[in-house]
Amino acid sequence: MGTAEISAKGLAVIYTLYLISTIGPESNGALSFAKSIVQYFFIIVMLGFDQAGIRDVARNRALLPKYVGSILMLRIVFATLGYIGIIITTQIIDSYSPISDVTKRMIYIYGALLFGQATLLNWVYMAVEKMHIIAIRSLVTGVLNLVGIILFVKSESDVEMAIIIITLSFLINSVWMFVHYKSTFGKIDFSFDRTFIISLLRQSFSIGLIFLIATMYNNIDITMLGIIRGDRETGIFAAAHQLLAFLLLPTIILQSAFFPKISRATNFEERDKVVSIFSRINFLLGSFIGLNLFLFSDLIVVLLGQKYAESSGALKILSITIFLQYVVVNYFQPLIAWKHENKVINATLIGLTLNLIVNMLLIPVYGLYGAAIATIFSELSVLTMMLFLFKKTHGNLYLSNLAKAFTATLIGVSPGFVMMALGLNMYLSVSVTVTACILIYLYTKLVDFNEIKGYLKK
Repeated sequence: MGTAEISAKGLAVIYTLYLISTIGPESNGALSFAKSIVQYFFIIVMLGFDQAGIRDVARNRALLPKYVGSILMLRIVFATLGYIGIIITTQIIDSYSPISDVTKRMIYIYGALLFGQATLLNWVYMAVEKMHIIAIRSLVTGVLNLVGIILFVKSESDVEMAIIIITLSFLINSVWMFVHYKSTFGKIDFSFDRTFIISLLRQSFSIGLIFLIATMYNNIDITMLGIIRGDRETGIFAAAHQLLAFLLLPTIILQSAFFPKISRATNFEERDKVVSIFSRINFLLGSFIGLNLFLFSDLIVVLLGQKYAESSGALKILSITIFLQYVVVNYFQPLIAWKHENKVINATLIGLTLNLIVNMLLIPVYGLYGAAIATIFSELSVLTMMLFLFKKTHGNLYLSNLAKAFTATLIGVSPGFVMMALGLNMYLSVSVTVTACILIYLYTKLVDFNEIKGYLKK
């Protein structure tokens, strides 16, 4: 899964960078604003069904047909209601801050993905740990998007075509996965069990509320920038934000691989073992990506062109955010796996509230830089709460793993800081820094790669 996901995201990096540089900041702002509106409704469709299904089916595979049938029925209903919600929300925003006809059409086209999400069965293959099916779907989606965008997007005026291609490729792969499930696992149990449905909704609502809140504070910056500052500034900020999304790929892969294992851990010893290795990898990756991103944020100009020069400053601020996100996920995922959703809701709700307040104060004055700073405040508040709650639930915070990872990485990037201060070639600085980090990791044996490989094969 990791190999295919990295390959798929590699393709995504290529076509996204091409798309962003081709359509320019203003069209990218309109596209990003359209996506941000739809993202909130994705969570209503997804709710917490994936996590509820994974953690229960991972324990008892006989429940699979019942979970699949019930989840599909509920999601199709929510997708229909969600699409109606998208139309109403768009009209409300338009009455407050006029939205162009092109942006409206993109919102409605992209909104069709709600129905693709409703029938997407990724969670099934996570629960039964057949990750190669998810990997194939991701890779095919990436190929379809790459080919379509390279062939049909040539200028700013092709931004609608881009959203059509992205939507169609997802829908095609969703249908393929559904057909594959039918041929592999057979009949789906569509019987309506009122007691089971209510129980499933109760579990999923708590988890879904967490992700809805998290999605809101991750996307609210772009939404508010689009309403207050317009498409151009939104597009510049969104370019930096998109790069962050790619850099979160490693932890997304880790969460997919570890969630069933964390769910099955029932006592302290089992939980401590699995979360310890999960934290060691996450903290190391967060430190490496965050510090290098801070140091080499100007590379975004090399990738996208001078018209995105302002994205570099936003990216430098957001590099702090990505480090914090890698730390937060170490406490976020286990609490969900162990059915402590309400604790996570409290933490993310505080983060959302603070993010809204700081965005309202800073965006009108500082624009995209204010949005970036607001994100840091939000992540810090969530991390503070998660540390407190996880300590009460599990006891061990694994902060020694964090200290070791950050210290080793700080030593590794030090040559890069010196070289950049001296004005030496950026590409040489990147090469030296990455090499130094790897050598330090190997020398200190901070992560035993054979142990990780063996553990993931179990």
